[in-house]
Order: sequence, then C-alpha cells, then structure tokens
Amino acid sequence: FIENRPNPNNENAGFQASRASGDMEIFRTLRVPLKRGRLFDKTDDAEGPFVAIIDEAMAQRYWPGEEALGKRIRFGMDDAPWHEIVGIVGNVKYDGFAIDAPRFYQYSPQMITWAEFAIRIQSLIVRTEGDPVAVAPLVRQVIRDLDPELPILRMRTMDQIISNSVAHPRFLMTLLGVFASVALFLGCIGIYGVISYAVAQRTNEIGVRMALGAEGADVVRMVVRQGMFLSLMGVAVGLLGALAATRVMEGILFNVSTRDPWAFGTVSLIVILVALLASYLPARRASRVDPMLALRSE
Repeated sequence: FIENRPNPNNENAGFQASRASGDMEIFRTLRVPLKRGRLFDKTDDAEGPFVAIIDEAMAQRYWPGEEALGKRIRFGMDDAPWHEIVGIVGNVKYDGFAIDAPRFYQYSPQMITWAEFAIRIQSLIVRTEGDPVAVAPLVRQVIRDLDPELPILRMRTMDQIISNSVAHPRFLMTLLGVFASVALFLGCIGIYGVISYAVAQRTNEIGVRMALGAEGADVVRMVVRQGMFLSLMGVAVGLLGALAATRVMEGILFNVSTRDPWAFGTVSLIVILVALLASYLPARRASRVDPMLALRSE
C-alpha cells in the first residue's frame, strides 16, 4: 500500500510488488548498485522509524516523473507500520529471467518487531574468492559454532541457482534445437533432390545446346544461375517467415535476440551451399554428355 494513494482495485487489494528482506550487507554482497539515496545502516534500529529500499522498476512504475525517496509504503496487514523509502537500487532477477516484478526490501532487524513469521527461514549469502564449494564446509562449521541447533536446509552456489532457474527454458530450447536441426537436414535433402532432379531432366537440352556450339562452362554457369535464382528467392521468403515467427520465441529467451544475425546467416548460407551443389554437380555431369547421344535421343 502507498501512503495517500487510493488502492487500484479495492480496499483489500493493494499495489503489486515483491518483497525481500536483508541486513546491511545484502546489496554489497550481491553487488546490487545503489542508484539514489542510501542503503540500510546502523541507524535503522529495531524500534524504528521503519525504512525500505525499492528497485528502479518499482520507482518507475509507481512514481513516474517524480522522486520516490521519502515516500512511505506498507506491506501486508492494516496494522503494519509505514516504511519510508530511503534508497533506490538496481533491478535484480530474483524469480527467474522472464519475471520483471518490481521489488522492495525491508531491513531484517526491524521486521522482527512486527513480522517475525516472515523471517523464520533466512538465506545466508556468502561471497567467496575462488571455488565456493570449497568454502561451503567452513561456512557450515561457523554456523554450527554459533548455533548447533540451527538447521541448514541446503547450500547452493549462484551458478546452481541460475542453472535451476533456466532448466525448463533450456530443455525447451534444446528440444527446439534438435527439431530445427532435423528440419534443416530434411530441408537440405529435399532441396538437393528437387534441384538435382530438375537439372538431370535437362540433360538432353544441355546436349543439344553443346551440339549447337555452346561451351560446357557456359552451360554450367547458366544452369547454376537459374538454380541459384530460385534458391535465393526461397531463402528470402524463408527469412521473412522466420522473422515473423520470432515473436513466439521471445518469452523463452533472455539476453538473446530473436533476430540473431549469426543464426539467420548460418542457416541461409547452408541452404545456399546445398542449392549450389545441387545445381553444379548435375550440370557439370550433363555437360560431359556426348552431344550426338543427346541429338539421337531427341
């Protein structure tokens, strides 16, 4: 809820934003940049005044064109205290790369006084030099020394967290890549077969041309030029269709352009090379046919 601002829907539904809590070092450990204002510090004691830090997405969504610092928000119940916004930090992908939810942060020591239920499960974030897996036993031992009865549910590296968050889209893209490779392979076979068959059907025509004085190299160039013209037309139509279909893939890609020039260029080059071979090899073979045989066949 935002102070002095009507709720968007009704009395029981406020504005939409995700909440996170942390201590003074959370932003420095995760290297989340401070854009304006300040971070949590020792002056933010458990007795208030209560403070909050928001990300740029939340500032731009709910305070466009004005300064969010100094504004007050409230999370949860009607008796929850108002929190003054003291800082604005950069956006962080907490819930997956495809989710861009605005987020605000509350200071953990202050939450103990009014929302202890919300911090019963905490995450300890440790930045290490070198392999974090090698440091994990030391971290576990330090926690046991501080509180032997404190359970440690799981320990994961940031690489593991990121890998798990993209497991589903990675599987979809792998499956799509396999199907695309099979489609490209079958398409190349079809292109080669159709063009080479069409050129082979012109063997007698090529023999007649050579009997009338045409050079073999000239005939080959003519056939290749005609075959490549049709192939380039097909590639152009295919590129237009691929560009139109990229909107379907936008939801499962992150930091990857749906109009990647390397992908389009590589596939187009493969198709063009296949078409070139399909035109050149049969034409070269037909240009070596004895013109007299072609004339007798006609």
